[in-house]
Amino acid sequence: MKRHPIRKKIQNMVFAISIAALIITSAVGIVSMFKIKNDNERALIHQMEQNMYNITMDKTDLAESELAKFSSTIENFASYISDLYKNPGAYISHDVPTPKKEDAGKLVIQRTLRDNSVQLEKVLNEVFLLGNVEQVWKPIMLANKGVITVIYLGTEKGLMVGYDDMPELSATGGGEAYYDYSKSAWYTRAKE
Repeated sequence: MKRHPIRKKIQNMVFAISIAALIITSAVGIVSMFKIKNDNERALIHQMEQNMYNITMDKTDLAESELAKFSSTIENFASYISDLYKNPGAYISHDVPTPKKEDAGKLVIQRTLRDNSVQLEKVLNEVFLLGNVEQVWKPIMLANKGVITVIYLGTEKGLMVGYDDMPELSATGGGEAYYDYSKSAWYTRAKE
């Protein structure tokens, strides 16, 4: 009879140890699962960040490549404009008309004044001089159809000359068109 109480105590002790081992094993398993989950999340986030970085770098390289194509064109154009202003007598005068709605869909050169304080008579020589840019802009636009949609330049005197196929956007019904470009980033950055 004395064996039974000891046996029962041993069974209870084995049962308690088994329960404790099960609890410890379960706790270790749960902690391990959370650690694995966190490690996987960190690995996925790192992989996503790396992928986004690679995509960004690829897009940057592509943009730089595309811009490099136009770099020499822009430099040549700047040189041409500089020559126009240095040697105006070497060029034939060409008028630059105001935008007209009926020219919609046609590549045309057009003028816009900065605001109504700019008097056409005071910029007329510049209008006729800059009319020469059409011969340079047209081949650029035709060679880059769908890539370049508009080319324009603005002067200190308040004249903007553009070349595109959307003159109807600036047309004002036969009068002068106005657009204050003087505070636009494209103008201020180029001026700097």
